[in-house]
Amino acid sequence: MRGLLEVLASRAQCAYLSDLPLCWRQRLTRQDIASLPEDAYSLWEWNDALGYLLGEGNACLSACEARDCLMGHLPGARD
Repeated sequence: MRGLLEVLASRAQCAYLSDLPLCWRQRLTRQDIASLPEDAYSLWEWNDALGYLLGEGNACLSACEARDCLMGHLPGARD
């Protein structure tokens, strides 16, 4: 099974995982992330993805919270 970051990079059509932090906000939709079952990945993976994409340490207490946090950083999340 592919890890969460690899899945996100694939959905964002990144050639390299290292491209993901630069383009995920433009290429992923809230639905892309909402469609990922939170229990398909460990809490560690969700928090790791947050840290990698947002460039800061986020320690969410649940996978659902971490997924919601990612969606909250996408354009249109606060509309």
